[in-house]
Amino acid sequence: MADEEAIFEDLANKSPLLLHYNPVHKKIPVLVHKGKPVNESLIILEYIDETWNEVHPMLPKDPFKKVEARFWAKFNEDKLLPSIKIASLGHGKEKEYARVLVPEYLKYVGEQLEGKKFFGGWPI
Repeated sequence: MADEEAIFEDLANKSPLLLHYNPVHKKIPVLVHKGKPVNESLIILEYIDETWNEVHPMLPKDPFKKVEARFWAKFNEDKLLPSIKIASLGHGKEKEYARVLVPEYLKYVGEQLEGKKFFGGWPI
């Protein structure tokens, strides 16, 4: 079993540790493995999949299903999550437009989840 430690970050007052491990974007998440940082959610997921694939694969073996999983992860990161943030914290027309987009995006994601235990349908 791997040693692990979760460190919670005050994003208003970024710690020297965060700035050391992610000096370019200065944001979370950061995975530190063997003293080396891996930054950005999707990159971290791929790193975990490639590093511990035999024990706990996160992506399907089938190349098409793997591409499909990457597409939906990117969709969530690029479209859904930013729209939810704007719908919650935005202002004016931008907020109104995001509130139209979020249900539409959730419908797409819901269609992908239909009848599946996990997003993408493979066991985790």
